[in-house]
Amino acid sequence: MNTAIQAGFFIRKYGMERAAKEIAALGYENVFYTLQFRYDDPFNTTWGDKEIGEFCDEVKSVFSKNGVRVKYLAANIELFNDHKPDTTAARIQYCVNAAKVAKMLGADGVAVKPAAFCKAKADLKEASKKNTLEAFDQIKKACDEQGVEMFILNNFAYPAVGACYGCSGDELKELCEQYKARAIVNPIHAQKSAKLASDMISVLGDSLEAFLVSDCESGLNSSMMPLMGCLDYLSIKQALEKAPEDSCIVLMMDGYVQHFEKFPDNENVLTALGGYLAGVVDLLAGKI
Repeated sequence: MNTAIQAGFFIRKYGMERAAKEIAALGYENVFYTLQFRYDDPFNTTWGDKEIGEFCDEVKSVFSKNGVRVKYLAANIELFNDHKPDTTAARIQYCVNAAKVAKMLGADGVAVKPAAFCKAKADLKEASKKNTLEAFDQIKKACDEQGVEMFILNNFAYPAVGACYGCSGDELKELCEQYKARAIVNPIHAQKSAKLASDMISVLGDSLEAFLVSDCESGLNSSMMPLMGCLDYLSIKQALEKAPEDSCIVLMMDGYVQHFEKFPDNENVLTALGGYLAGVVDLLAGKI
């Protein structure tokens, strides 16, 4: 299996130049890069191909000269917001623009999550599926035009709302088949939806593109260091042993790592942490 690491933590802490060096030093050749723009930022409202190209050239050149490649581009945006339904078109356009970014960066494709609701709704599953398909039709078309893949993340349930469409392995598999896409499994999303990540991996079979290594505590589902939270990584590892050989194990760094920055000698702490986490990734990828 391939391996990759989430780039956002390194970029926020070190800046783009050093981030690429730190990631390369840990032995990673691929990154999971998340766009941090909002749907109402110039990126999505006034930028044309020229501005998007300049942004992509900077990101791609910094990583590539350190032997690192942007493998996955994540569109960090909800496709639908109950409180601002008038922003739906702009949110979809954001993902359409993300397809352009993916091509310019040389990424495999764009990771998007099905539409969800954060307020209770009688026809929750049907309404979220309708919103999802309307958005995915447009995003998939944009990805095909750019020659990149559309990867589908499993959805999650907001507290007191319930599971929207795309939370289960069967629904995720259905989406993959409909859009000729592959899935990226976020185990914390599965936990929030009362689903087992291991079952989701098994149901997806050859449709699995990547697994995001993350963990959480059992009460509030807040982020914890992988293998030290409530997720059953033994069953996850066993399920991953049957995953496609070309699938990818992606180490997520957001959330729990920030706790270790409080140490006075945090550079040494982060170096030790990086070594431990690299071992976790290699274990799940079947390399050790």
